[in-house]
Amino acid sequence: MEAYIFTNIMRFDARHILLITCLFLAGPAKSQRVMRIGDARDQGMTTERMDSLYKSAFNTQDSSDNAFPGRMEEFLQTWPNTLQALGDSVHHLGFTHDRPIPVTYRVFFSPDGRIEHFHYSFRPPIDEAMESRFRQGVERFVDGYIFPMRSEVPFKQCGRMVLQARPE
Repeated sequence: MEAYIFTNIMRFDARHILLITCLFLAGPAKSQRVMRIGDARDQGMTTERMDSLYKSAFNTQDSSDNAFPGRMEEFLQTWPNTLQALGDSVHHLGFTHDRPIPVTYRVFFSPDGRIEHFHYSFRPPIDEAMESRFRQGVERFVDGYIFPMRSEVPFKQCGRMVLQARPE
């Protein structure tokens, strides 16, 4: 009888341990989608590697690299809404500042419009607490946002934006 009870307790514990392990492993993977460009490079997500996996949303120099062939105007009308939604998400979580802050970004999407990776860089750098609030806002945005256009291939959009001053 004692062996039977011990075995059932062990199964119960093993299932919980497995569940906790899965949750623990899933958490970091999710948060690793948002990171500094330099950190992404250190983890092997170099420009060359990512460019080989994701087509450009639009490429004026090489139309064979376009994820949206013949739809450049539609993309150019849609993309500013994405940047506005991102800025709103970041500011909603307490990313306040009294000066415009330039951000270089590289956003990588699945064909269905979900964000798979968001890499960023601040020049000039900002303080750690402010960057942490920015990252939290971007993570929240990435979790819920779906770009409205669909593509047959994974795609990327890179550029610079300026987060306009929004004091408290």
